[in-house]
Order: sequence, then C-alpha cells, then structure tokens
Amino acid sequence: MRVLALAVLLLTTSIRAQEPPPTAEQLHDQLPPSSIYEEIMRPLDATRADVGNWSDIELIALTTAMKTSQTECERLDPDPRVGEELYAYARLCSLGRDWKRSYKAATEYVQDDKALHRPSAYYLAVQADLNMHHVEDTLLLLKDMDTRLPLAPETNAVYDYVLSLVEFAVPSAGINAALIRQPKLLEAVSGHNPLLTPGVAEASAWHLQELLRFDIRLPAETAGALNDLQLAIAARTAPLSATDSYAAAVAQRRYKAIGKPMPAFEVSRTAGLKSYSAHLSDVNLYVVYPEDCASCAGIPEAVADLRKGLNIRAQAWPLVEIRPMETKPSAPPNPKTDPPALFTHAELLKRLGATAVPFYILTDGKGTIRLLTNGSRGWLHLDDNGDILAQTMMERIVAHDDTERVAAAEKAAREKLAQQQ
Repeated sequence: MRVLALAVLLLTTSIRAQEPPPTAEQLHDQLPPSSIYEEIMRPLDATRADVGNWSDIELIALTTAMKTSQTECERLDPDPRVGEELYAYARLCSLGRDWKRSYKAATEYVQDDKALHRPSAYYLAVQADLNMHHVEDTLLLLKDMDTRLPLAPETNAVYDYVLSLVEFAVPSAGINAALIRQPKLLEAVSGHNPLLTPGVAEASAWHLQELLRFDIRLPAETAGALNDLQLAIAARTAPLSATDSYAAAVAQRRYKAIGKPMPAFEVSRTAGLKSYSAHLSDVNLYVVYPEDCASCAGIPEAVADLRKGLNIRAQAWPLVEIRPMETKPSAPPNPKTDPPALFTHAELLKRLGATAVPFYILTDGKGTIRLLTNGSRGWLHLDDNGDILAQTMMERIVAHDDTERVAAAEKAAREKLAQQQ
C-alpha cells in the first residue's frame, strides 16, 4: 500500500507540474489596488500629457512660458554655473527649446558623480540630441549613462523615451539603443537588480525581440537574443509579484502574436462612405483604440488622409472597439461628414497585448502579423522630414517582401537551370 500511495503521489505531482501557466486575464484579477489604480489612470495621464488635447488657454500659457524661457536661457548663458543651478539651467533651456544650450548644460551636469538628478539630466541631453537629429550622439549618451549609472526606473525611462522616437524611424538605432540596455536588463529579469523589478524588466526585454523580428535580423541573432532572455527568466529564484507577473504575461502575449495570423474579427458597424472589404492588400494597417478614447477622436480623419497617399498595395483602417453589449451607436454615423472607420466587438487590444492606445497592427498580404506596437497619433501625420512614420513602416514591409520574392524567384531559376545542365 505504501508503494501504491507513493506512485499516486508522484503521478499527482507530475500532473500538477504540467498545469499551464495562468493567463494574463487570470493574473489581472490578482492585481493589487495600486496597480489597478495606475492602469486606470494611464489613459487619463496620457490624455493630459498630449498637448494636442489642451485648451486654448493652456496653449497660450505654454507658448508664453516657452518664449520667456527661451529669452532667459539666452540671457543667462554667459554666467558659469555648477551643481543644481546648472541642472535648472538645462531645464530652462529645454522648456525654451534651445537645444544646444540645454544639451551643453545637461552633459556638463552628468559628469558630477554626486549630482542628484543625473537620470533626469540624461533625459534632457538625449531630448536635445534627438531634436537636433543627432541620433548617433544619442547612442553615445546612452552608453555613457550605462557606464555611470545603474539600471533603475529613472534610467529605464530614458531608454524608453529614446526607443519611442527612433525604433521605427531609424530601426537600426532603436535596436542599438535596446542592445546597450539589454545586459543590465537581463540581470534585472533574473532578479539580480534590486532597483528594477523582474517583471518590468522582462516586459522591456521582450520589446527587443519585437524590434529584431520587425527589422528582419538574421535568425541566429534573433534566436540568440531570445535564448538569453529565456535563460534569465529561468535563473530566477523567487516568484514574481502579481503586478510583475501580469506585465510579463502581457509582453509575452504581444511577442508571441507576431508571425501568426491576425485574429478574425467581425465588423459590427462602419462609418463613412467607403465600404470595408476583408480582402487583404500587400500590407494592412489597423489603428485600434476603444470607442471611449477621448484623445483618439481625430484618428479616423488622420487615417483617411493617410489612405489618400497609399497605392493599391496598401490599406489602412481605424478599428474601434465598442463595448460587448452595445448593438448600435449612440449617434448614427453621418456618411457625408464621418471619415471611414470600422467598429468591432472583438477584444483585440486585450488579445494582442496592448498596453496603451492607439495600438498599431501591421499585417502582410497573407494576414500574418508583422508588427504590434503602442504608438503615437503623430505617426499618422507628417514629421519634420516630411514623412509619415506609419506609411514608412508599411513601405518597409512591402519592400522587404518584394526583395524576398525576387530572391526566391532567382533561386528557383538557378536551381532549374542547374537541373537542365
């Protein structure tokens, strides 16, 4: 009987070991109030931070502050400063958009090992660099920060800021920026950095994998980076908190969706004159957001303007998630004034691991997801170089696939010729 009991115990242990990990939805139910509050406040904070949502009075106040800061930055330039006043001068010049003076003051300030606001000063320095289009120098600043400072939430935010601006505009620079951070990030993933929690670090680490796949790096490079991350995860000796578990699960869900078919979704209703067809173009852009996103109101019009510049090989749609119980719009769309938009009950934001909106989904002609990313509304408008980033990303996919098709055809022709000989 004792042997039988032991066998039953081993069998039970084996079955438990094979239980699947909890889903992101199950982990979400375990989040503490602090994390729920932060999650609820995130869209509100993003709405407040977007100057495009400010009132005329607020914009007038901002313009006045910027002009005054610019004047004072120039006036105070000749006076030498050290310590916290040097940092304050860098902030003043940044507000006045005097990027050269802001950069100079911030980079001088970070040289002091005892300075109190070094992460914030690095932020000011890379902000100035990027506004002056000095991308390579920005990478040098990140390397300097990596040498001088530990990876903490404040320095991690500097990396995230740089990535948000360059990862798709200059993909190679975005990957290089992520690679500078990656060694210390993996230390945090494995639980060996008391300043940055493992789950937050893991969510950032999965993002590098997304960038490598979008940039179509060599399989060996992509596989090597993925293996390093998996080893770091396996090296943990303590369980993750509920908040960290959820952050990591959502990041993994987004990464695993890349390269797979776009989830099917039913169009509940449409707006605008142009009818929707499920027929896929060579590249397809869906800009997804919930219907109650107040700051997303201008997206359908922006996408409609973007669509005017696309050829028959590309299509773009706003895809608006409506509440599951809603069957009709509160205000019927006006076909004469409302730009085209799709409305769906499908919970794509949750299913694809979105953490902010608008959420950009790019698929190819086979319906395979090539990119999933939180983005800015600015991606739908002309930038300082006269480019529309969303369109540039679409063109990159088409160009790569064209190159692959030509290479495959040439290879087939060579093989056929060799067989004939």
